[in-house]
Amino acid sequence: MELSSLTQPERLQILNQLQYVGQKDTPLFSTLQSYMLPRDEKANPKDGIAWDYINIPSAGDNAALEGDDYPAAEAYPTLRGHNHFQIIRSPFGVTGSEEAVSDSAGKKMLAQQAAIAKIKHGKDIDFALHGTAAPSPRGAAVAGKMGGIRSFVTPQTTVNAASAPLEWELLRELLKSSFVGGSPLTDLYMSTRQKDKIDDITFNKADAKLETKKISNNVTMLGDTAYGSNITIHLDPLIPDDVILGINKGLCGLLSHRETHIQEEGKKGDRVKQLYYTELTCFVLSRYAVAEIQNLAV
Repeated sequence: MELSSLTQPERLQILNQLQYVGQKDTPLFSTLQSYMLPRDEKANPKDGIAWDYINIPSAGDNAALEGDDYPAAEAYPTLRGHNHFQIIRSPFGVTGSEEAVSDSAGKKMLAQQAAIAKIKHGKDIDFALHGTAAPSPRGAAVAGKMGGIRSFVTPQTTVNAASAPLEWELLRELLKSSFVGGSPLTDLYMSTRQKDKIDDITFNKADAKLETKKISNNVTMLGDTAYGSNITIHLDPLIPDDVILGINKGLCGLLSHRETHIQEEGKKGDRVKQLYYTELTCFVLSRYAVAEIQNLAV
């Protein structure tokens, strides 16, 4: 899979709407760029998708004799990435009697249920993206699951806090782990507990903006560090208290096999039933693009 071959057509309009609606509730989902698998791409959703990581060898001594014979070609191995597509459905509906009723805001009950299901659908996609388990293929009676973004953390990009509280040294090691692999982090995700620690670490009382009844102490970006700049900080309700997740959002993304849409079963008896339907996966194009601090003191 080549990122340059992926498209962002109008067919992703609903998925993009879901990302926009949930920017605060689903920060990871809302950060990632969405792509559509090209129609001419010969991909069986049962097989998932695969891609090559660029694996740059270490530097070494390189000196040649003038006029020497042409050397043997060097074979540079690549590493393979893989993920499976996951089908996510969010059903909703009303009875015949409810279909004729409006809520207190004047919205028809079916439209009200659709609006709630839409938000729930985005939150379910976000939940899948936080998964730490490896992808699992689909079968005749088995629902396939994608590996979430967190499943792409590697030993090289894991910082073990060993139950220590968050300090700048740990945060710096997190940033460094991706920077040295050419994939500097652009976004950090954490719970309220670790967000408070970030504020305490980075807040300089001498530079506090004092107002009548307020001290501004909400760090939303790390502007300039030795291992990355303009790193956005997100409060994320799905990140455990003892974890901080970091990603390079330019090297991670969402790939839809079928666009998000509403399926209508229509009327059955005295009910109207519909559902939001998405079939997608995520990809990470560098082994250093996802990193975590784990086992922080809480």
